[in-house]
Amino acid sequence: MIKFENVSVQYVEEFVTLFDFSHTFNKNSLLIGDKLSGSNTILRLIAKLDKNYNGKIRVNNTNLKQIADKNLNLAFVSEQPYLFKFKSLENNLAYGLKLRKFDKQTIKSMIDEFVERFNLNTLPKKMRKLNLSQQKILSLARAVIRKPKILLLEYFFEDLDSSLYPVANEMLKTLNEDCLIIACENKKFDFFSSFETLNFSFGSLV
Repeated sequence: MIKFENVSVQYVEEFVTLFDFSHTFNKNSLLIGDKLSGSNTILRLIAKLDKNYNGKIRVNNTNLKQIADKNLNLAFVSEQPYLFKFKSLENNLAYGLKLRKFDKQTIKSMIDEFVERFNLNTLPKKMRKLNLSQQKILSLARAVIRKPKILLLEYFFEDLDSSLYPVANEMLKTLNEDCLIIACENKKFDFFSSFETLNFSFGSLV
């Protein structure tokens, strides 16, 4: 459960990105709005990428600011994928598992199973040769493989090749029911049909 209590964000004097936002996220949720609507700001606040805000954010009744990053058990798939471009696919997938202190044999077993299940070995061997959609799929795989308690998707399906929708959908379906997914998109995609939907409009001018 993630609870926003009267949260406001203002990056510049003339523009309020998020104003007095209150909402409790206790089910998978889709935030629909463009990139100036404040929807992705909510994701970045939860991920603690943006820390300057007024109001309170609580995760399971604990103030977010009091939770150490390592204890949050959160995965954030950003709009612009970040990969280790000079490391192998396996090393990219292993990153989050190593942070979670999985042993080497368990990491290898999990990666081998994941690569085979989703045919990730069909991706180019060199990370810098991946196109944007392939980078997004690998970023999603790296997030999902470690079974986070919170998964944040920032405009993931936007610009994703539609031929990869089934792979992405199947990856997301592997998450346990106790994983809370919060996504922002500019429209509703099929995967989100059962999600609670919140609509956001252009941010507030002061």
